[in-house]
Amino acid sequence: MNTKLFEGIRNELARQAGEYSLYFKDLPRGKKFLIASERVYPAASLIKIPIMIEAFIQAEAGNLFLEQLVEVPPDKKVGGSGILRNLRDHISMSIRDLVELMITLSDNTATNILIELLGMAKINTTLRQLGLNDTVLARKMLDRQARAAGRDNLTTARDMGELLEGIYRRKIPGLSVVSIDQIYHILTRQVYRDNLSFYIPEQYWPKIASKTGTLTGVIHDATLFALDRAYVLVMMSGQLPANVTGRETLARISQMIFTASFKSEEEKCDENSRY
Repeated sequence: MNTKLFEGIRNELARQAGEYSLYFKDLPRGKKFLIASERVYPAASLIKIPIMIEAFIQAEAGNLFLEQLVEVPPDKKVGGSGILRNLRDHISMSIRDLVELMITLSDNTATNILIELLGMAKINTTLRQLGLNDTVLARKMLDRQARAAGRDNLTTARDMGELLEGIYRRKIPGLSVVSIDQIYHILTRQVYRDNLSFYIPEQYWPKIASKTGTLTGVIHDATLFALDRAYVLVMMSGQLPANVTGRETLARISQMIFTASFKSEEEKCDENSRY
């Protein structure tokens, strides 16, 4: 990575309407590039990553069993992204299945059921223990009353970037390497690839672990590129004139970084990918 590239990224973002934050880290070399990475945003669906981590932590502690079946009653179904709201009433899903749907399809119904099962207070305690001091879970998905009252889920590009680095390095308090690898592989099965992964050749997607987040005027993506030249890239945005503007901007910046990372053999890191 070079100064010219990052200057180009700064200039590109400065030309765009809205506001942007960026957290980039070259994982083998430890080099960072940051733009307003501590700015706090509504987390949107990025909050689902720490919810997943809490599920695995509680499973390792013996407080729940990931294969335990949980009923999905009609009154728990909510709108937005996901598939559970369209399935038959009173279907039963394992906790593991709910986690899978929460991440890969960003299912809001699955997320809300998991928040109830895991406990909002416990999730927030884990966030503090992980050092994610600017990340908070304050409401369920699609709880518009809570949001109108000023209670929102929050996070920063830095918090999400450091969390993804922990997954890459297989170092997350309370989790074994086996659990962290399962978390990583769930993230690689992400269906929504229209932000940071959009211009990346699909052959690389099986090693790209990501979670997107979307609200009106807000587009986020937190991604671990566990490639030969491994890096974390988190971009968050707000006050967008249209969401398509944010999607296209994130996709272009990611393409710039990916191209710079792999443009010549001599710039590749000798260290093999973790995964």
